[in-house]
Amino acid sequence: LLSSGISADLRIVSDAQFPYLLHHSTGSKEHNVAMRQRAIQQGLKLNEYGLFRDETNISCADEEAIFRELGLDFIPPELRENYGEIE
Repeated sequence: LLSSGISADLRIVSDAQFPYLLHHSTGSKEHNVAMRQRAIQQGLKLNEYGLFRDETNISCADEEAIFRELGLDFIPPELRENYGEIE
């Protein structure tokens, strides 16, 4: 909590982890759950630290690559609400 009363969350990650944390931080909880479910359906695991197949990291240089790996078009952060954008 900042002195102004605003809540802030500071996370330090590697360059390789940044796209995953950015995606995780810019979508609603419901969107993140839906994306994780989609990953599971494809035999993958998605979280704020990476996209994995059998504990092996799948390298994604940016958010667009995460969506491509999951067979989706890029969804801008402002639309990540799980209102049908993933179907």
